[in-house]
Amino acid sequence: MALTTPLTNTTFLLSKTNTSTLPPLPPLSRPVYLMQTFLRTTTVFLFFRSYTMSLLLFRQSVYASQIVVLQSWYAASAMVQTLYTRGKEIAWAAWKVTERLRQKLFFEFMVFILGGGYAFLLVLLWPGWIVVGAGICAVCLLR
Repeated sequence: MALTTPLTNTTFLLSKTNTSTLPPLPPLSRPVYLMQTFLRTTTVFLFFRSYTMSLLLFRQSVYASQIVVLQSWYAASAMVQTLYTRGKEIAWAAWKVTERLRQKLFFEFMVFILGGGYAFLLVLLWPGWIVVGAGICAVCLLR
């Protein structure tokens, strides 16, 4: 039997016809509402303004960093080129400074080869040592 009884409508719809049933608003509600609306629009405006400014600043900082990178690349390449040129000049100057020392060493080596050290080098570098070494190895292997 409970299924056949009609349901009562418990929903209350606000319409223009029954707005008089709402309680009257206090007298300060209109200025408060206007102030809240003003604060809301101002806050939204400030949010969008700060968002736009942050995008602008980000874009400008990216451009500035690209400029700094290009300038540092140019400065580094100029510095490397200068260091390379100066390094070549220093190496050539060092080569020229050691020329007398190299000439003296070459002279001493030639005196050693052509002078008293010739016999020693002849014994040391004698090609017959190959034949002598092969003979010694053959004797050791035949024993």
